Amino acid sequence: MLQEKTIDPAYDIQRAVVGEMLIAPDETVKQVLDAGGDELFTQPYLIHIIRAIDHLWEHGETIDQLSVGERLKKDGRFDDAGGDMELSALIFETVSAANIRNHLKILRDRRLLKLMASGLASVHNHCFDSTADGSVLLDELRALSARFREYDDGRGGLIDELRAWVDVTSGDFSVTECYRDLHLVTKSDKANCRKAIQRLEEENIVRKTGSRRGHYRRIEGECEPIDYMAAREESLEVRWPFEIEELAEFMPGNIAVVAGEPNAGKTAFLLNLVRMNMDRFDMYYFSSEMCDAELRKRMLNFEGMPLERWKFFPRQRSDNFADVIEPDAFNIIDYMEIHEDFYRIGGMIKDIFDRLRKGVAVIAIQKNPNTNLARGGVATSEKPRLYLSLAPGTATIVKAKHWATTENPNGLMRHFKLVGGARFIAEGEWRRRAGGPG
Repeated sequence: MLQEKTIDPAYDIQRAVVGEMLIAPDETVKQVLDAGGDELFTQPYLIHIIRAIDHLWEHGETIDQLSVGERLKKDGRFDDAGGDMELSALIFETVSAANIRNHLKILRDRRLLKLMASGLASVHNHCFDSTADGSVLLDELRALSARFREYDDGRGGLIDELRAWVDVTSGDFSVTECYRDLHLVTKSDKANCRKAIQRLEEENIVRKTGSRRGHYRRIEGECEPIDYMAAREESLEVRWPFEIEELAEFMPGNIAVVAGEPNAGKTAFLLNLVRMNMDRFDMYYFSSEMCDAELRKRMLNFEGMPLERWKFFPRQRSDNFADVIEPDAFNIIDYMEIHEDFYRIGGMIKDIFDRLRKGVAVIAIQKNPNTNLARGGVATSEKPRLYLSLAPGTATIVKAKHWATTENPNGLMRHFKLVGGARFIAEGEWRRRAGGPG
């Protein structure tokens, strides 16, 4: 049942604002929430509608009569808000949202006057209390003054807190994440946070991203210069299993991906890569699944290689590899795990690429049978300059951007045997798979 409407001089203005939110949410909802949201309203049935709209907005959902009605039903406030009849009436009464700014100014002014009247009246009454403590009243007056400033200008220091938070935030972020990390609970604080984000957007510090409402990213305004005059054209003298270096070059700053089926020999391939290059480079080996005992056992499979002869830096790591790689060294990741949202793996590889300077990274990723690409598909092939595929008994060069000769190595494949979990024996020469590039 619709609750009885109370008399308020701004009653019609309140109805107009809610109607404007219903007919033009993209133009009005953010303005209303930033101005104070349901705190600007005195009519309980309108407050229920405002809160339903606020929920839909925060979750990036469509705002119209039907969706608002459904939200009210879930909140158990559909009848209290007047049901479809009241929602229809609000829309019918509203011609446009052109006057939203003026309407909000009226509601904000009335809200501020009520706060001032209530707060000052309380202080005034305490002044005539014979037991009142002057210092306590002074603190109460200071708190009241701070509340007025917060209401008028936003929470003091919030913009600085938000700047610092954005500075240490990578990738996309949502307004909801700002609320959580900055401990913003009240509607006033949340409204001020949205204002602060808008200010950072105007200052070209953040930018809206994607199609979802309330999602932003920090603008990366700095670019490393490309010093082509001082650059060296020499590729790195990397030795690979199956003599891949005779077909493809590997240069500083490059990434290679080794996409391998389970039990195809990914770890053996990578440990051979360590063994063949540890006298040339500082080798950092990040394992996502092996403990020290298991790694020791795998290394002991290499005949003629006692443990003391190995020269590399093994590390245990399962995620966020970009945080720990050595930008100027040879980094091997065995392997990059992802179990859902496989599209994210392209961004994970890019994060590693962005961290490299003179160093390189070789990243192993699981792949499914009957495909050459790792989990994540094409996204895993965008940054690598060398892309290898391992199936049981077969190695394929999927992509090589830098050819070692005039022959295109893309699509070449070679059969092999893996002996003792460590030694690769190539069978035959590299040959082109059917349908591969000529």
